[in-house]
Amino acid sequence: MISFKNVTFGYPNTETPVFENLSAEIPDSGITAVIAPSGVGKTTFLRLIAGLEKPDAGSVEITPKEARAAFVFQEQRLLPWYSALENIRAVCSVSDADAAALLTELGIGADLQGKRPSELSGGQRQRVCLARALLFNPDILLLDEPFSGLDSENRETVVEKIREFAKTRPVVLVSHINEDIKIADKVIEL
Repeated sequence: MISFKNVTFGYPNTETPVFENLSAEIPDSGITAVIAPSGVGKTTFLRLIAGLEKPDAGSVEITPKEARAAFVFQEQRLLPWYSALENIRAVCSVSDADAAALLTELGIGADLQGKRPSELSGGQRQRVCLARALLFNPDILLLDEPFSGLDSENRETVVEKIREFAKTRPVVLVSHINEDIKIADKVIEL
């Protein structure tokens, strides 16, 4: 379980905090969508769960404390000098066969797996990022606008993989698109 307990957080040199006395709970499994207008703190919410930011007051409690999170950022953070397959191996200790199998399942065939990010489309890069996060085998999956650049066929494949993961672990998804929120088991409005 992930619990926000009376969390107040603000970035340095800003007058207004992003969150003030925020409390929310995310269950141990399923997809939780976090919705809010642009600029209200959806990404900051994920960064607090990941431990990339610390609350100014209150707490973000994760049970168990040693839970590992994987974060698929809105900006695709792939190493430009590595291929799609090498980007996965750089983070995950999985076999080439396992990495190649998941990439193929996500529509990144053998012909694309040796290509660098600059040679892939935005949607292909997004799927490489998701494959890397899933193969990291995290306890928590954090997704910031995970379907950007995906056509409807690839979106359905990605949604299926996320749902499969969410059967046993929590997924926290932020999006401003109503279609994305429809896959959620729970919605938190900021």
